[in-house]
Amino acid sequence: LINTEIADMLPVKLDRSLSIRASNPFRMEITPLGKQADIMQLGDEISGSAIQPWENLGELPWYQPVLGVHSQANVLAQHPTDVCADGKTPQPLIATRRYGNGEVIYIGFNELWRLRRIYGERYYRQFWSQIISRLALSHALGSQKRFVLSMDQPEYQVDDRALLTVEAYDENFDPLSIDDLPAEGLQAQVFLGNEAAVQPMQLTLSESRPGRFEVRFPVYEAGRYTARVTDPINGTPSEIRFDVVGASAEQRNPARNLALQKAMATSTGGQSYELPTAGQLVDDIQLEPVTEEISRSFPIWGTPLWFIVVVTMLMAEWIARKRANLA
Repeated sequence: LINTEIADMLPVKLDRSLSIRASNPFRMEITPLGKQADIMQLGDEISGSAIQPWENLGELPWYQPVLGVHSQANVLAQHPTDVCADGKTPQPLIATRRYGNGEVIYIGFNELWRLRRIYGERYYRQFWSQIISRLALSHALGSQKRFVLSMDQPEYQVDDRALLTVEAYDENFDPLSIDDLPAEGLQAQVFLGNEAAVQPMQLTLSESRPGRFEVRFPVYEAGRYTARVTDPINGTPSEIRFDVVGASAEQRNPARNLALQKAMATSTGGQSYELPTAGQLVDDIQLEPVTEEISRSFPIWGTPLWFIVVVTMLMAEWIARKRANLA
Protein backbone atom coordinates (compact mmCIF):
# COMPACT_ATOMS: atom_id res chain seq x y z
CA LEU A 1 0.00 0.00 0.00
CA ILE A 2 2.95 2.34 0.46
CA ASN A 3 3.15 5.13 -2.12
CA THR A 4 -0.34 4.36 -3.40
CA GLU A 5 -3.55 6.36 -3.37
CA ILE A 6 -4.94 3.99 -0.76
CA ALA A 7 -2.05 4.81 1.58
CA ASP A 8 -2.93 8.50 1.28
CA MET A 9 -6.43 7.71 2.57
CA LEU A 10 -5.33 5.90 5.72
CA PRO A 11 -5.44 7.49 9.19
CA VAL A 12 -1.87 6.27 9.78
CA LYS A 13 1.48 6.80 8.08
CA LEU A 14 3.12 3.66 6.75
CA ASP A 15 6.79 2.79 6.64
CA ARG A 16 8.23 -0.03 4.55
CA SER A 17 10.94 -0.72 7.13
CA LEU A 18 8.45 -1.56 9.89
CA SER A 19 7.49 -5.21 10.19
CA ILE A 20 5.06 -7.07 12.41
CA ARG A 21 5.94 -6.95 16.12
CA ALA A 22 5.22 -10.22 17.85
CA SER A 23 7.79 -10.33 20.65
CA ASN A 24 5.72 -9.15 23.62
CA PRO A 25 2.01 -9.94 24.07
CA PHE A 26 -0.01 -6.93 25.20
CA ARG A 27 -3.52 -5.80 26.09
CA MET A 28 -5.13 -3.26 23.79
CA GLU A 29 -5.93 0.07 25.43
CA ILE A 30 -9.15 1.89 24.54
CA THR A 31 -8.58 5.65 24.32
CA PRO A 32 -10.98 8.21 25.87
CA LEU A 33 -12.14 9.03 22.34
CA GLY A 34 -12.67 5.33 21.68
CA LYS A 35 -14.86 4.97 24.75
CA GLN A 36 -17.27 7.44 23.16
CA ALA A 37 -17.08 6.19 19.57
CA ASP A 38 -20.23 4.42 18.41
CA ILE A 39 -18.36 1.59 16.69
CA MET A 40 -16.57 0.71 19.95
CA GLN A 41 -19.75 0.46 22.02
CA LEU A 42 -20.36 -3.26 22.50
CA GLY A 43 -21.91 -3.45 25.97
CA ASP A 44 -25.47 -4.44 26.83
CA GLU A 45 -27.44 -5.91 29.70
CA ILE A 46 -25.18 -8.98 29.68
CA SER A 47 -21.78 -7.35 29.97
CA GLY A 48 -22.99 -4.30 31.91
CA SER A 49 -20.41 -1.99 30.28
CA ALA A 50 -20.01 -0.60 26.78
CA ILE A 51 -16.28 -1.34 26.82
CA GLN A 52 -16.19 -4.53 28.91
CA PRO A 53 -16.50 -6.95 25.93
CA TRP A 54 -13.15 -5.70 24.63
CA GLU A 55 -11.54 -7.45 27.61
CA ASN A 56 -12.33 -10.71 25.80
CA LEU A 57 -9.45 -10.00 23.44
CA GLY A 58 -7.06 -10.78 26.27
CA GLU A 59 -3.38 -10.43 25.39
CA LEU A 60 -2.78 -9.85 21.69
CA PRO A 61 0.27 -11.66 20.27
CA TRP A 62 1.16 -9.15 17.54
CA TYR A 63 0.32 -5.94 15.69
CA GLN A 64 1.54 -3.92 12.71
CA PRO A 65 3.48 -0.80 13.81
CA VAL A 66 3.25 2.41 11.79
CA LEU A 67 5.42 5.47 11.36
CA GLY A 68 2.87 7.86 12.84
CA VAL A 69 -0.73 9.04 13.01
CA HIS A 70 -2.31 11.33 10.43
CA SER A 71 -3.15 14.81 11.71
CA GLN A 72 -6.85 14.27 10.93
CA ALA A 73 -7.07 10.80 12.49
CA ASN A 74 -9.00 9.79 15.58
CA VAL A 75 -7.29 6.99 17.49
CA LEU A 76 -9.83 4.71 19.18
CA ALA A 77 -7.47 2.03 20.50
CA GLN A 78 -3.73 2.01 21.02
CA HIS A 79 -0.76 -0.01 22.24
CA PRO A 80 -0.19 0.41 26.00
CA THR A 81 3.58 0.98 25.73
CA ASP A 82 4.93 1.13 22.16
CA VAL A 83 5.18 4.54 20.50
CA CYS A 84 5.57 5.90 16.99
CA ALA A 85 8.68 7.40 15.44
CA ASP A 86 8.16 10.71 17.26
CA GLY A 87 8.81 8.91 20.55
CA LYS A 88 5.60 10.02 22.28
CA THR A 89 2.54 9.07 20.20
CA PRO A 90 1.27 5.58 21.16
CA GLN A 91 1.10 3.09 18.33
CA PRO A 92 -2.48 3.11 16.96
CA LEU A 93 -4.38 -0.17 16.77
CA ILE A 94 -7.80 1.13 15.69
CA ALA A 95 -8.11 4.56 14.09
CA THR A 96 -10.52 6.46 11.85
CA ARG A 97 -10.20 9.36 9.45
CA ARG A 98 -12.58 11.24 7.23
CA TYR A 99 -11.57 11.28 3.59
CA GLY A 100 -13.64 13.04 0.96
CA ASN A 101 -17.30 12.19 1.46
CA GLY A 102 -16.54 9.04 3.41
CA GLU A 103 -14.48 7.63 6.21
CA VAL A 104 -11.58 5.20 6.53
CA ILE A 105 -11.14 2.80 9.45
CA TYR A 106 -7.75 1.26 10.18
CA ILE A 107 -7.26 -1.89 12.28
CA GLY A 108 -3.64 -2.86 12.90
CA PHE A 109 -4.18 -6.53 13.84
CA ASN A 110 -6.44 -9.44 12.90
CA GLU A 111 -7.25 -10.89 16.32
CA LEU A 112 -10.84 -9.64 16.53
CA TRP A 113 -12.07 -13.23 16.41
CA ARG A 114 -11.22 -13.28 20.12
CA LEU A 115 -14.40 -11.27 20.73
CA ARG A 116 -16.23 -14.59 20.31
CA ARG A 117 -14.88 -15.86 23.62
CA ILE A 118 -17.46 -16.24 26.40
CA TYR A 119 -20.27 -14.55 24.44
CA GLY A 120 -19.99 -16.33 21.08
CA GLU A 121 -20.86 -14.34 17.96
CA ARG A 122 -22.73 -11.58 19.80
CA TYR A 123 -20.03 -8.89 20.05
CA TYR A 124 -18.00 -10.04 17.06
CA ARG A 125 -20.99 -9.53 14.76
CA GLN A 126 -22.01 -6.35 16.55
CA PHE A 127 -18.62 -4.73 16.00
CA TRP A 128 -18.49 -5.46 12.28
CA SER A 129 -22.14 -4.48 11.86
CA GLN A 130 -21.44 -1.11 13.47
CA ILE A 131 -18.46 -0.55 11.19
CA ILE A 132 -20.49 -1.39 8.09
CA SER A 133 -23.33 0.86 9.22
CA ARG A 134 -21.01 3.75 9.94
CA LEU A 135 -19.22 3.52 6.61
CA ALA A 136 -22.37 2.89 4.58
CA LEU A 137 -24.39 5.69 6.17
CA SER A 138 -21.78 8.43 5.77
CA HIS A 139 -23.59 9.77 2.70
CA ALA A 140 -27.08 9.33 4.14
CA LEU A 141 -26.22 11.17 7.37
CA GLY A 142 -24.76 14.13 5.48
CA SER A 143 -24.23 17.10 7.80
CA GLN A 144 -24.46 14.90 10.90
CA LYS A 145 -21.12 13.42 9.88
CA ARG A 146 -19.78 16.75 8.65
CA PHE A 147 -20.26 18.69 11.89
CA VAL A 148 -19.94 16.54 15.01
CA LEU A 149 -19.74 17.56 18.68
CA SER A 150 -18.17 15.36 21.34
CA MET A 151 -17.05 15.54 24.97
CA ASP A 152 -13.95 13.88 26.38
CA GLN A 153 -16.11 12.26 29.10
CA PRO A 154 -19.82 11.47 29.41
CA GLU A 155 -19.81 12.51 33.09
CA TYR A 156 -17.80 14.94 35.20
CA GLN A 157 -17.35 15.84 38.85
CA VAL A 158 -18.09 19.33 40.14
CA ASP A 159 -15.07 21.63 39.56
CA ASP A 160 -13.75 19.42 36.73
CA ARG A 161 -12.70 20.96 33.43
CA ALA A 162 -14.71 19.58 30.52
CA LEU A 163 -13.37 19.39 26.97
CA LEU A 164 -15.72 20.14 24.07
CA THR A 165 -14.50 19.05 20.64
CA VAL A 166 -16.02 19.85 17.25
CA GLU A 167 -15.13 17.97 14.06
CA ALA A 168 -16.03 20.42 11.28
CA TYR A 169 -15.93 19.90 7.50
CA ASP A 170 -17.36 21.77 4.54
CA GLU A 171 -19.79 20.49 1.88
CA ASN A 172 -16.97 18.61 0.16
CA PHE A 173 -15.84 17.09 3.47
CA ASP A 174 -12.65 19.11 3.45
CA PRO A 175 -11.63 20.13 6.98
CA LEU A 176 -12.55 23.65 8.02
CA SER A 177 -9.80 25.95 9.19
CA ILE A 178 -9.90 29.14 11.20
CA ASP A 179 -9.85 31.10 7.93
CA ASP A 180 -13.16 29.52 6.89
CA LEU A 181 -14.98 30.77 9.98
CA PRO A 182 -16.66 34.12 10.68
CA ALA A 183 -14.65 36.87 12.32
CA GLU A 184 -15.81 35.85 15.80
CA GLY A 185 -14.65 32.27 15.20
CA LEU A 186 -16.52 29.15 16.23
CA GLN A 187 -18.72 29.95 19.22
CA ALA A 188 -20.28 27.56 21.73
CA GLN A 189 -23.03 28.06 24.28
CA VAL A 190 -23.06 25.91 27.41
CA PHE A 191 -25.96 26.04 29.83
CA LEU A 192 -27.25 24.04 32.78
CA GLY A 193 -30.78 22.67 32.72
CA ASN A 194 -33.40 24.80 30.98
CA GLU A 195 -31.87 27.29 28.58
CA ALA A 196 -34.49 29.94 29.33
CA ALA A 197 -33.78 29.84 33.06
CA VAL A 198 -30.03 30.49 32.99
CA GLN A 199 -27.52 32.68 31.25
CA PRO A 200 -25.50 30.43 28.91
CA MET A 201 -21.73 30.37 29.09
CA GLN A 202 -20.24 31.82 25.89
CA LEU A 203 -17.09 30.04 24.70
CA THR A 204 -14.80 30.39 21.71
CA LEU A 205 -13.31 27.19 20.31
CA SER A 206 -9.70 27.22 19.17
CA GLU A 207 -8.33 25.21 16.26
CA SER A 208 -6.20 22.25 17.36
CA ARG A 209 -5.73 21.05 13.78
CA PRO A 210 -7.59 21.56 10.50
CA GLY A 211 -11.14 20.34 10.96
CA ARG A 212 -10.89 20.03 14.74
CA PHE A 213 -11.76 22.74 17.27
CA GLU A 214 -11.61 22.47 21.05
CA VAL A 215 -12.36 24.42 24.20
CA ARG A 216 -11.91 23.44 27.82
CA PHE A 217 -14.12 24.98 30.50
CA PRO A 218 -14.91 24.43 34.20
CA VAL A 219 -18.20 23.08 35.53
CA TYR A 220 -19.09 24.33 39.00
CA GLU A 221 -22.60 22.95 39.56
CA ALA A 222 -24.12 19.48 39.38
CA GLY A 223 -26.78 18.70 36.79
CA ARG A 224 -27.30 18.02 33.10
CA TYR A 225 -25.55 20.45 30.77
CA THR A 226 -26.11 21.20 27.09
CA ALA A 227 -23.40 22.44 24.73
CA ARG A 228 -24.59 24.06 21.50
CA VAL A 229 -22.49 25.05 18.49
CA THR A 230 -23.84 26.47 15.23
CA ASP A 231 -22.61 25.01 11.96
CA PRO A 232 -20.91 27.91 10.13
CA ILE A 233 -21.76 26.36 6.75
CA ASN A 234 -25.55 26.06 6.97
CA GLY A 235 -26.33 27.83 10.25
CA THR A 236 -27.83 24.71 11.86
CA PRO A 237 -27.21 24.39 15.62
CA SER A 238 -25.83 21.09 16.94
CA GLU A 239 -26.08 20.02 20.57
CA ILE A 240 -24.52 17.52 22.92
CA ARG A 241 -25.47 16.82 26.53
CA PHE A 242 -23.35 15.70 29.45
CA ASP A 243 -23.79 15.24 33.20
CA VAL A 244 -21.99 16.75 36.16
CA VAL A 245 -22.31 15.02 39.53
CA GLY A 246 -21.60 16.45 42.96
CA ALA A 247 -18.44 15.51 44.79
CA SER A 248 -18.12 14.57 48.46
CA ALA A 249 -16.92 17.09 51.04
CA GLU A 250 -13.48 15.47 51.05
CA GLN A 251 -13.17 15.74 47.28
CA ARG A 252 -14.43 19.32 47.19
CA ASN A 253 -11.77 20.48 49.65
CA PRO A 254 -8.99 17.90 50.06
CA ALA A 255 -6.73 20.29 52.02
CA ARG A 256 -6.43 19.54 55.73
CA ASN A 257 -8.31 21.94 58.01
CA LEU A 258 -5.76 22.48 60.77
CA ALA A 259 -7.99 24.74 62.86
CA LEU A 260 -10.82 22.20 62.81
CA GLN A 261 -8.40 19.43 63.71
CA LYS A 262 -7.18 21.29 66.81
CA ALA A 263 -10.71 22.26 67.85
CA MET A 264 -11.88 18.65 67.67
CA ALA A 265 -8.89 17.47 69.70
CA THR A 266 -9.49 20.10 72.40
CA SER A 267 -13.23 19.49 72.66
CA THR A 268 -12.72 15.77 73.20
CA GLY A 269 -9.91 16.14 75.73
CA GLY A 270 -7.27 15.02 73.27
CA GLN A 271 -4.33 16.63 71.56
CA SER A 272 -3.45 17.50 67.96
CA TYR A 273 -0.17 16.30 66.50
CA GLU A 274 1.83 17.26 63.42
CA LEU A 275 4.35 15.07 61.66
CA PRO A 276 7.34 16.54 63.57
CA THR A 277 5.64 15.83 66.93
CA ALA A 278 3.96 12.55 66.04
CA GLY A 279 6.75 10.64 67.78
CA GLN A 280 5.57 11.99 71.14
CA LEU A 281 2.19 10.33 70.79
CA VAL A 282 3.24 7.05 72.43
CA ASP A 283 4.88 8.80 75.40
CA ASP A 284 1.90 11.11 75.90
CA ILE A 285 -0.57 8.27 76.18
CA GLN A 286 -0.94 7.54 79.90
CA LEU A 287 -1.71 3.88 80.21
CA GLU A 288 -3.07 2.62 83.53
CA PRO A 289 -3.50 -0.99 84.60
CA VAL A 290 -7.04 -2.22 84.30
CA THR A 291 -8.41 -4.90 86.62
CA GLU A 292 -10.87 -7.16 84.96
CA GLU A 293 -13.03 -9.62 86.86
CA ILE A 294 -14.39 -12.66 85.13
CA SER A 295 -17.10 -14.80 86.66
CA ARG A 296 -18.27 -18.10 85.27
CA SER A 297 -21.31 -20.15 86.18
CA PHE A 298 -21.28 -23.93 86.04
CA PRO A 299 -24.20 -26.29 86.80
CA ILE A 300 -23.60 -28.00 90.11
CA TRP A 301 -24.11 -31.47 88.68
CA GLY A 302 -21.28 -30.88 86.29
CA THR A 303 -18.67 -30.18 88.99
CA PRO A 304 -16.16 -32.71 90.41
CA LEU A 305 -17.48 -32.06 93.95
CA TRP A 306 -20.96 -33.17 92.98
CA PHE A 307 -19.51 -36.33 91.44
CA ILE A 308 -17.61 -37.12 94.65
CA VAL A 309 -20.74 -36.53 96.79
CA VAL A 310 -22.83 -38.87 94.64
CA VAL A 311 -20.17 -41.58 94.67
CA THR A 312 -19.73 -41.20 98.44
CA MET A 313 -23.47 -41.56 99.05
CA LEU A 314 -23.62 -44.66 96.90
CA MET A 315 -20.67 -46.17 98.74
CA ALA A 316 -22.22 -45.33 102.12
CA GLU A 317 -25.48 -47.02 101.12
CA TRP A 318 -23.63 -50.11 99.93
CA ILE A 319 -21.63 -50.35 103.17
CA ALA A 320 -24.78 -49.92 105.26
CA ARG A 321 -26.59 -52.62 103.34
CA LYS A 322 -23.56 -54.86 103.67
CA ARG A 323 -23.49 -54.53 107.42
CA ALA A 324 -27.19 -55.19 107.65
CA ASN A 325 -26.75 -58.31 105.54
CA LEU A 326 -29.03 -56.80 102.92
CA ALA A 327 -26.54 -56.90 100.13
